[in-house]
Amino acid sequence: MAQTGWRAAAVMLALFFVSGCGSPERDKFFRQVAEGDEFTVRSELKRNPDWLNTRNEDGRTPLCLAAYRGQEKMVELLVNAGAEVDARDALGRTPLYWSAAERKQGSVGLLLARGADVKARDRWGKTPLLVAAANGDKGTAELLLARGADLDARDNDGRTPLYWALMNGHKEMADTLLARGAKK
Repeated sequence: MAQTGWRAAAVMLALFFVSGCGSPERDKFFRQVAEGDEFTVRSELKRNPDWLNTRNEDGRTPLCLAAYRGQEKMVELLVNAGAEVDARDALGRTPLYWSAAERKQGSVGLLLARGADVKARDRWGKTPLLVAAANGDKGTAELLLARGADLDARDNDGRTPLYWALMNGHKEMADTLLARGAKK
């Protein structure tokens, strides 16, 4: 993934913390999710069950934020509490996309087991498999392919997982995709 994409995401996260997401209590809840404070999040969800699928300024639910931050245990807690697994943030990205982007195979497997849409696309047409290929994450790519990810999915600019793997210098990933039947 291009560096500018990561920078934009970091800026959005910083704006979230500066601007808040509605109420001081809910802002604090989102910070606890981002930090992986399982005990406090569990307690807050008992007091405020409607916060499970509430959204912050970036349109992220707690599950989407936990996946974005790579908090695997928090992802598990929220999924087990009944969080919406295919909730999309303002960029159209799902918890599965963010877990794939963060190379968190445990979260990817859990979300897939709970029915996450393996073919979900963000605003740019990127799928979880595209981001896994761009990162050279063969393990995540294999999990996604086993659940029906489109090997030749194209983003809005026509780029495939194979393209992203090759452009980012991930030869082993490219070889894996070709062995699975990716079109050249």
